[in-house]
Amino acid sequence: MSLTGQLRDGGLAAWCTATLTGTTAVATQVADRAATAAAAVAPPVRPRRVDSPEHWAAIGGALGQRLAFATGHAPPFYALLGAHRAGLADWATIQHAAARFPTHAGLDPARAARANQLRPLPGGAWLDLDHAPTADLAGRSTHGARPALLLDLVDRLVAFLAAHAPPGGLADTRGAEAVVARVCMVLTDCESAYRGGHLPPAAAARWADPATTAADLLAAVPDHQVAELIDLIARAHTAGLLTRLAPDPTTPVGIAGPVLVEHWADGDLLIPTDPTTDAARESGWVLLDVKTVMSVRDPDRVARWLWQLLGYAWLDHDDAHRIRGVGLYLARHGALITWPLDRFAAALLDGADVPGAHAEFRELAGRAWAAESGRPTAGHTPARR
Repeated sequence: MSLTGQLRDGGLAAWCTATLTGTTAVATQVADRAATAAAAVAPPVRPRRVDSPEHWAAIGGALGQRLAFATGHAPPFYALLGAHRAGLADWATIQHAAARFPTHAGLDPARAARANQLRPLPGGAWLDLDHAPTADLAGRSTHGARPALLLDLVDRLVAFLAAHAPPGGLADTRGAEAVVARVCMVLTDCESAYRGGHLPPAAAARWADPATTAADLLAAVPDHQVAELIDLIARAHTAGLLTRLAPDPTTPVGIAGPVLVEHWADGDLLIPTDPTTDAARESGWVLLDVKTVMSVRDPDRVARWLWQLLGYAWLDHDDAHRIRGVGLYLARHGALITWPLDRFAAALLDGADVPGAHAEFRELAGRAWAAESGRPTAGHTPARR
């Protein structure tokens, strides 16, 4: 399960319903902001075509990866874990793949051997997950069926990003943006194996074919999905999000995929409260969740987004990510909505005791995590440097 699952139908959902009594009012603010943004910029971005119910999740995952590359050229951590879980590559190969990205280049040999387990933290520190693969990952792949194909895809991606798609903006041409979109769709297929245990059937067949090349993987992505992703990243650019993620392409400051509790709670994006100065970056960061839904008028759905944001912020056990604000980016509307964390918590609690609720949530989440993971305590306190 995960924190998201707990907030959908687990014990934490019941606690949030009973405790976060200001949720409806905040959800109404979100719907109003989305409508205002769409009216000011353009109508929401709509799919060119929807072939299956899985379309929405696939586009959402691919946009998340594209925004990650706009934040910085870091490894696609969860796609690499998914490639391992799907049996495409052994554990050592995904570490080699991660070490090829600029954020992880230059690691000493010992750290390079666990590069995908090293996650950036604000201020240049590392979150070092530093352990062997969990049992469900280790049992799937000893040697890996397509390690050379995965490494070739990664090498091509790293070179292409450096040449055509620096952080903080769009790729230099529409054609280059289309290439990045195709890679993001391929990586999302791999990430789905991490999240759900297996590759989509069509993707699994392609990877299983020994004749498949990296070019074949990219060419198989439907053109209408590529066009939709280009529309969505263009909307993010118009909304000003890309420059907020990386105001200086040569020294990107944002962090993609922050880990709050490993394999249980990981966010989308972490950006400084004010990315323009070093002093502001030291003062705190905003945790952003990216949503690609067409409508935000379903109060139950929006409520769970809000609960998840608060839960993630409250699960930053030792303040490693310095979360001082939270936000939603509504990708189809081009709406970036942020709140200071203390005000957000107070609004959801509708005047109730914030420290008390924080402690209660942490205790309940710890029990849920322990029950699901089989470990005695929640979270982790990894080594940092």
